[in-house]
Amino acid sequence: MRLAEMGGGSGKAPGGGSFLLYSWAGLLVKGVLTLSGRGDGDRWLD
Repeated sequence: MRLAEMGGGSGKAPGGGSFLLYSWAGLLVKGVLTLSGRGDGDRWLD
């Protein structure tokens, strides 16, 4: 049932799907910023 709803069968599906997409996007953005920003910053400081 949940898999079908996630596919976009019910009104609640879009909200859950978008939440998952935003959460994954946030994690990816945070990871990139952490690796690039802090990494470069530490290198420059060193």
